[in-house]
Amino acid sequence: MARLCINRDVELDDEKVASLKQLVSDELGGHGITTEWSGDQARVHSRSVRGSCVLSNTRVEIDLKLDFLASMFKRTIEEHLNKHLDDLAQES
Repeated sequence: MARLCINRDVELDDEKVASLKQLVSDELGGHGITTEWSGDQARVHSRSVRGSCVLSNTRVEIDLKLDFLASMFKRTIEEHLNKHLDDLAQES
């Protein structure tokens, strides 16, 4: 089983954290992956993916376990999520 892990220290205001939550949900949702948010934490799941996501003003932690089929999309998902993080960091 493959893993996708993104861990970063960040400096984001509340508006950017909310924007990032939506971007993460949209990116994962585009691959049939559901995110269920409760505050700064999300449960992430589909038939092929299980994991968690924590987004706060100071930290981003995304930890996903992908089965064989989902692992084919790992690179694309990881690149898109990192690009969103880079874009938000440049706006700060």
